[in-house]
Amino acid sequence: MITVEARLLKNDMIVKVDDAEYVALPCGWNVRGTIATIKRVFTLKYELYDKDKKHKISTISYEDVHDSIVIYQGETKIVTTGRGFKPSIVVYSGKEYEIHEKMTGLIYITEKGEIVATGICGFKSVKFPSYKKEIEVLIRDLAVGYCIKILTLKMFTGGL
Repeated sequence: MITVEARLLKNDMIVKVDDAEYVALPCGWNVRGTIATIKRVFTLKYELYDKDKKHKISTISYEDVHDSIVIYQGETKIVTTGRGFKPSIVVYSGKEYEIHEKMTGLIYITEKGEIVATGICGFKSVKFPSYKKEIEVLIRDLAVGYCIKILTLKMFTGGL
């Protein structure tokens, strides 16, 4: 199970993948100063680190204009492509996946019509209880991206 929970007062996210734990921090989290603090509160870009905050694993951002999640895993760039009222598409390891989002918060990801992952968005958390192991890294980063998206919608629309 993959769980991402935003800690609003600490301005970070705790990411749990089975027994492993990660932390997602806003870009510039280690820069001091009032302006930097204000920037961090409104950022849409987070960096995923191991539990000890020593090794950066990926960078995840939400592009609200295009309604897409952008993931950088090292030099690899992964982008979800929104298509209006159709499911978003993401290409990972040469395979194309469709991301179906429901108004109830349910997310399911399909490959050639077969469901490969299911998740649910909560008030400040995202959970993926079932997914194929070969896309675990993608699902982990997408879960962080969806958590950023939830926080963005809550922040800029008055809580929906």
